[in-house]
Amino acid sequence: MAQIDLVIEQTFGVKAKDLDEEAWLNFYAKYRYLKEIDIEIQSKVITKGVLDAAKILFG
Repeated sequence: MAQIDLVIEQTFGVKAKDLDEEAWLNFYAKYRYLKEIDIEIQSKVITKGVLDAAKILFG
């Protein structure tokens, strides 16, 4: 739980220990959503890079 608190503090700039349970859960849900979106973006960028490299090598 301490690691999650640290992530919330670093990501959103709020002290996790000062949040009530509902606010903490909302920030955690937002963090999870941002993490999923970040993974999707990274996946798309890597896929595009591999396809571009393949076109150069085999095009």
